[in-house]
Amino acid sequence: MKMSEKNNIRVILRDGGEYTISKEQIEYWKLLYPELDVESELGYLKEMWSVNAIPRKTAKNINKFINKWLHKQSKEDL
Repeated sequence: MKMSEKNNIRVILRDGGEYTISKEQIEYWKLLYPELDVESELGYLKEMWSVNAIPRKTAKNINKFINKWLHKQSKEDL
């Protein structure tokens, strides 16, 4: 594994493929949602999708879903 890939998170897609969430994207979400533990939230989604195929997303809409998820979680923490 390259050093730049160390903090990437890979999630399973609906078609069984993998999608890599880059450390840059994670850092961006941390700036948007400073009140959240973004990596823990992404870990939760990764685990949920690894054991349950139904809520898995497509590569086309995964970032939109994750952003909505993080936004919702940030509102619940208030």
